[in-house]
Amino acid sequence: MKKFLGHLWYLSEEVVALAFFDDEVPNDVKRKMVLSLHKPVKRAKLEPPAVRAKQLEDLRSNTRRFFNITGFSASFLDKDVEAWTEDEDYKSIRASVPCMRLVNDVAERRVALMEEHNKLHTTDEEQKQFLILVVKEYRHRYPNRSKKTLSAN
Repeated sequence: MKKFLGHLWYLSEEVVALAFFDDEVPNDVKRKMVLSLHKPVKRAKLEPPAVRAKQLEDLRSNTRRFFNITGFSASFLDKDVEAWTEDEDYKSIRASVPCMRLVNDVAERRVALMEEHNKLHTTDEEQKQFLILVVKEYRHRYPNRSKKTLSAN
C-alpha cells in the first residue's frame, strides 16, 4: 500500500476528467462523478484505509479545470450519461483524448530538463562534479546579481 500511495501523484484531479471518456468506466460511476462535481470538496486523505474506500467520484476537486485548461466545452455534463454519445462536444473531445500526451508532474519535467541540460556540457562524471563545485563556489561568492555584490568582489 505504501508503494501504491507513492504513485498517487500520477492521479491529478484534472486527469480524473478523462474517465468521462473511458468505455471501461460504467455509466453509473460517470453519473456519480457528475453529481459529485456539485458537492463541496474535502481535502483527500492518503492513509491506506482512506484510499481503499475512495471511489472515482471522490477525486473531483479540480476535475472541472480539465475543461478550462484544454478549452473543451463541459456542456455535455448537463445531460444524462446515456445521451453523451450523441452530443457533438462529447464526441469531439472523445476523439481528441487518445491523442493527448500527459505529463504527470512538474517535478518530473524539471528532472528531465535538468538531465538533458547536464548532458549538454559534458558526459564525463568527473567534469560534471567539478562543474557543480564551480557553480556552488560562484553562488557562495556572489549570492545575488546586484551591481554592488558583483563589483565588491
